[in-house]
Amino acid sequence: MKNLTGSLIVLIAFLMFSGSQVKGLEKTDDKKVIVMVNTAKWCPACRKNGNRVEVDVLSQYRNNPNYQIIINDLSTKETKKASEVVYTVAGVAGVAKSNNSTGVIYFINSDTKLLISTISVTKTTEEIKQAFDQSLAKLNK
Repeated sequence: MKNLTGSLIVLIAFLMFSGSQVKGLEKTDDKKVIVMVNTAKWCPACRKNGNRVEVDVLSQYRNNPNYQIIINDLSTKETKKASEVVYTVAGVAGVAKSNNSTGVIYFINSDTKLLISTISVTKTTEEIKQAFDQSLAKLNK
């Protein structure tokens, strides 16, 4: 029964995230940045800065076709498993598994799947927005 519950959680997460979280990752001529936000309910930096980052930053970039934002929730075994589905579909499992610090935003090249840069959620809103813009500029060099 436990395996069935876990499988259902993964399936639900995949169905939820496949439409919204990984939409736009199909191969195109446009270069994109995959933005992976590592968070957890127990993370002090995430609790203190999460709402600000979501409202002031992520909401502004979420519909920008140059960025694909995925959330890697490291709170529990269940959320980790659901997040694994999302980042695997996005093709960034290698980056996700080797970069598991919470309260960090990872900028990943959508073509090469290599890490471009990182920034802490404790940085100012302006610094985080600059990191978004700089990550895209690095792709277009």
